[in-house]
Amino acid sequence: TLGRFALVKEGNAVAFSGKTQKRPLDLLKALVAMGGRAVSQARVLKALWPDAEGDAAAASLNMALNRLRALLGNPDAVLLTERKLTINAKLCWVDVWDFERGIALKSHDDKEAARVLTLYQGHFLGDDEEPWSFSTRERLRASFLKHVHVAGTQMETLGNWAGAIDWYQRGLRVDELFEPFFQSLMICQLKLGQRTEALATYQRCKKTLRTHLGLAP
Repeated sequence: TLGRFALVKEGNAVAFSGKTQKRPLDLLKALVAMGGRAVSQARVLKALWPDAEGDAAAASLNMALNRLRALLGNPDAVLLTERKLTINAKLCWVDVWDFERGIALKSHDDKEAARVLTLYQGHFLGDDEEPWSFSTRERLRASFLKHVHVAGTQMETLGNWAGAIDWYQRGLRVDELFEPFFQSLMICQLKLGQRTEALATYQRCKKTLRTHLGLAP
């Protein structure tokens, strides 16, 4: 779900045609956005079928759930217990879970930090505009920005300016509207005597902020 939505089953990407799978996939996306564990049925109904009457909404959810289980190839892939839905972690892997578990660790080596942050290929569900995805998208974005900045700052503390540059450039590839990355990148480039590169970074920052936000650096 990070950067785009994709479903992989037994090592192979699942291809979709037409709109026949839209509702089951919406259900899966919504469950991930809501944490994926013990998500109340009422919350899902409100998100996906806000205008449907009680019985009709419940029937729609039941149909979407059955189709999703069939799509995933296992009736236990998504559990419904006491009106709460759970993506079964014994059968399913979700990139968001791995990412959040990794950044929650207080200490891990640089290789592990890189692996965890590499999971973040872009913002949650890409360009999906479903209202229920917004808060999760912003929370994950904030976590990514914070941890990239921490990783870059640690490199700076060690005097590893090239390593810090790599982290800040990685952050900008995902989110070029985060001005502190530009600031830190220019500092690192100047530390390495890369005046031309630092000026180019400033011009890029200036153009990006003006184009997307109408602001000056």
